[in-house]
Amino acid sequence: MRNPDRQTTFRFKQFEVSNCKSAMKVGTDGVLLGAWAFDDVKPEDVASVLDVGCGTGLLSLMMAQRFDKARVSAIDIDQAAADEALYNFSSSNWSERLYAECCGLEEFSPDGVFDAIICNPPFFTSGELSPDKERSVARHETSLTLELLLGRCSSLLSERGRMAIVTAAENCERINFIAALNHLAVIRLCHVYTKETKPSRRILCELCRAGESAVPMRSEQLVIHDRGGVFSKEYIRLVSPFYIKF
Repeated sequence: MRNPDRQTTFRFKQFEVSNCKSAMKVGTDGVLLGAWAFDDVKPEDVASVLDVGCGTGLLSLMMAQRFDKARVSAIDIDQAAADEALYNFSSSNWSERLYAECCGLEEFSPDGVFDAIICNPPFFTSGELSPDKERSVARHETSLTLELLLGRCSSLLSERGRMAIVTAAENCERINFIAALNHLAVIRLCHVYTKETKPSRRILCELCRAGESAVPMRSEQLVIHDRGGVFSKEYIRLVSPFYIKF
């Protein structure tokens, strides 16, 4: 049953997102990832983007806004999510560059590789599963593990392509290990803090192919609220191209 208190449409500066059907709802994790990822990549260098587990299509729309020449492909294992993403794409200014299909990552067989891959994956590995099957798949590592995600995406990245994910802070060492096994290198790592006084609960992670093209890792941190409880200047700077209120 749908929560009557949940917002059903999110309005951003350049697009809207219907939030009714997909089990993966619009949230801070997704917006932060879409705003933070690929900060040093020039728009003209990105011709193709893949959004894995697209949900409502939020990340795809953010990528379409940021990379104005890119073809953005979105996949989700849940048909309702893929349908909602398609609806949101058709309502946007970039409908001719956005595509969605109901497909698992293992079965996905694109015509080529991608210059950017982005994913807000399910990352809960413990705790009680939701009785809502789709909600459980969206939140828990049951159908899309980090091993599967990084292993499959390593073969879908172009030579100089980048991949970005958001996950639980406790997965930091695990990501480095899985990346190395799949010939990937972590080049940016950002610990996200809701407040300075609280521990980091999320990390934003950017990877590329390992080898000569890999660059030294940049370690960062982002505090969402300062000591006074207001949004930090860095958070506002990051999300202001998208949120109407900034």
